[in-house]
Amino acid sequence: MKKWDEILELNKFIEMKIEPTTSEIIKIDSLFERKCWAIEQDKPLDISLYNKYIDRYARLAPETRDLFLKLSEKFTVIGSDQIYFMFKRAFEKIPGAFLNKFRVIYFYPLVKPYIHIGKGKRKVARPKVKSGQKIMVFIEVNEFRELRFSDKLRLPDDFNLLKEQFIADRDLLVLIDDFVGTGNTANEIFKELFELEKFNNNNTILLSLVAQERGVKAIKEVSGVETYYEKAEPRGLSDSFEGIELEQHKSVAGKMERSLKIPEEYHLGFEESEALVSIMNKSPNNTFPVFWYETKSLVAPFKREAKYRRK
Repeated sequence: MKKWDEILELNKFIEMKIEPTTSEIIKIDSLFERKCWAIEQDKPLDISLYNKYIDRYARLAPETRDLFLKLSEKFTVIGSDQIYFMFKRAFEKIPGAFLNKFRVIYFYPLVKPYIHIGKGKRKVARPKVKSGQKIMVFIEVNEFRELRFSDKLRLPDDFNLLKEQFIADRDLLVLIDDFVGTGNTANEIFKELFELEKFNNNNTILLSLVAQERGVKAIKEVSGVETYYEKAEPRGLSDSFEGIELEQHKSVAGKMERSLKIPEEYHLGFEESEALVSIMNKSPNNTFPVFWYETKSLVAPFKREAKYRRK
């Protein structure tokens, strides 16, 4: 069958869902029980994870559904109630002897310190709340004074204040994020941050809740920055299969994406990260798009952002 014929065949599933069989429903129910995900059949589609999952499953080409279930088995959902404790465990992985060297330890979200306004003008601005900023809120509202070296900890609200107070050869900057995928975003931020001269890879580290190994390595190689994290996130396919078997699974994943008309740019997640995680009710773009991609007519089980208003 030619590729165009295959696409036409797959596109049928957008307009015409093929409802799961009884045996498939049993498999899905069993999956939800193992994952401790709520089975809320009576709630509206937009609210019920179970109904959203069934809807997504019904729109997939039948021959791709087995892989969708297998990837779902590996999927990790990190709720708001877990954030502070994951942060705490990640912080505890930083060697005490290293932390003890510094006068003050500053926590700050992993965001670009400035956005450029006009020609040559700079201004601190946060046009959009980033994940790292949300984590900072959880740190502030919990008993973070129980952390090691709590007498040294500072949580400045403003980057200009941080820069003014920071002493380059005596203080430590700990940048906070929820997920490290490819490491590209972090490296872009470090590049801009280190241009300010006060900050460098000797007095700056990254702390993340979840991280992929290739991102951690990329940050170390490009920026020279150490990354500490609580949970390692393997690639859903490439870290489990190899050779022909891996290529076959990637082919099926591609077919899954085409059955939902997912743009090629999201293939296997951002830069083919193959992540399987949702944090604070939001999937990073590194996650397989079959779990988060949605449109006005398609609702996703683990959305990336609240982009569409449902009727």
